[in-house]
Amino acid sequence: MQPKATRLIPRSGGRGASGAARPSPKAKAAASGAKASSAKALPRPSTASTSSDDRPAGGGLSVIKRKPASAKKGQTGNNVWRWHLGPIYAGFGIFDIVFRVVGLILWKVRFQSSDLPSVSDTQREDIFTGVPTEKLDFMRLVITGSNSVIRCAVNFIVLWHVISNLRPAWGLRLMRWFVYPFRALLVLWVACDLLQAFIPNIPPDPTEHRITTPHIVFSQMSMLASGPAYFLLMIVMFFDIDSGKASLAAGMFTSVLATFSYCYHTTYLFKDITGKSTPMLWAIVTETDFLTFNVGMAMPWRMIAMPGDLGRTWWPKFLREGKVRVYEDTSARTGSKPLLFTGQHDTLGKLDEDEETFLQRQQEELAGLNTQFRNLFGSSLDAWDKDDVLGDAEAGGAGVAAGETPDF
Repeated sequence: MQPKATRLIPRSGGRGASGAARPSPKAKAAASGAKASSAKALPRPSTASTSSDDRPAGGGLSVIKRKPASAKKGQTGNNVWRWHLGPIYAGFGIFDIVFRVVGLILWKVRFQSSDLPSVSDTQREDIFTGVPTEKLDFMRLVITGSNSVIRCAVNFIVLWHVISNLRPAWGLRLMRWFVYPFRALLVLWVACDLLQAFIPNIPPDPTEHRITTPHIVFSQMSMLASGPAYFLLMIVMFFDIDSGKASLAAGMFTSVLATFSYCYHTTYLFKDITGKSTPMLWAIVTETDFLTFNVGMAMPWRMIAMPGDLGRTWWPKFLREGKVRVYEDTSARTGSKPLLFTGQHDTLGKLDEDEETFLQRQQEELAGLNTQFRNLFGSSLDAWDKDDVLGDAEAGGAGVAAGETPDF
């Protein structure tokens, strides 16, 4: 005999089955509309291939990089150009010294002289003196002028973004205070360097008994600003784990030589002894270029520039790859955001101000609650504690006979 549950199943082809399976016209229209809307909502599959880095982790969303329509032959849409700031900055140090030497050679060829001209003479051309300007003069001015513009632009753009991406591992939020003085020195340095390059060093009238010219003033200010800026940058990079320590040591040694050369040059410059001040100025220029090379080679390798986004493709975005380690100071970008620490709070073993305030507030609240309990149940709590102590003593001595001393 079949169970009752099987009798409730209608037979195939019966009236009940056909009536239940046949949908109404309104249900058909609703189902067709839902299918059409779901088909429109689904994204179309892309034919561009995805790299292994774009695969979703744990079933998350994935980003598919499409091949741009303007891509050239042999170039895929997944290629992203990256420019490493350190080697670029070091290369422009060599670029500067080469162009300065080329300007010096062109000056010697033009005037057929074996004397050593000053740095300002290679950047100057006396147009209104009646001496005709030749092609060598025009070529020399173009080379030295373009070199000055490129040098100032590279110093400003690279160092402006490098200082904010450094991560010294001293465990304190100091970079947010170091960035402002460094950038102030950088602006002063670049502005004065650009002005001394384009203001000709015209000697004053001998009857005026003065040596200083606008060119000399801006040149001195440029050297006075570049020295502390480089020194502050190298101090911060010395505590950065990813920086090159050998190049930093070479840069420190070069900066010491440049400091002594500057003092020697300035002393004889204002004594109007050009035979000693002019060679020292060329020595300062050379040492500054080697300092640029050493600082560029000491920069962290993963500090890069990439093509921009958000419609500003002409301006790159500067960033540093890699995760932030413990005790690394990133406050130049994160501001007052707390740093990453281990179980210890910091290297000095002190708590932050927020944590000290929180602990003090908790202690005050616990002391207040304890006072309230003592005020309400002070005598009863003392009696309850006393009864517990006596009960424990009686339970412990119950097995001891009368007149015997219990062993504890």
